[in-house]
Amino acid sequence: MGKHETGYARQDRDFYPTPAWPIEALAEHVDLRGKYILECACGDGRMARALEAAGAYVTAFDIADYGYGGVRDFLRYEFLGPLDGTISNPRVSSACRFRFRGDAKKVLR
Repeated sequence: MGKHETGYARQDRDFYPTPAWPIEALAEHVDLRGKYILECACGDGRMARALEAAGAYVTAFDIADYGYGGVRDFLRYEFLGPLDGTISNPRVSSACRFRFRGDAKKVLR
């Protein structure tokens, strides 16, 4: 048994959907109305739909088709306009997560 073994089968591409409630909780403290938000690991769209319900304009995609948004690789995507923020729960390794943070910072400048 490995260091992180849980006894559960690993999902393809680590697809574990994030529920809407974290965005609903965030929206109680942060005004998202009219903000342009990137959700680049949107999965089945639960967080993206919650962002839209809070009044944000959302650009949503994922590395595979999970039934919501477009299909793009965030690390290879060319951004065409400014964004107010990135709200996502990417399914990536530790090394890739470090690159994700750096690329997200460039997008928001």
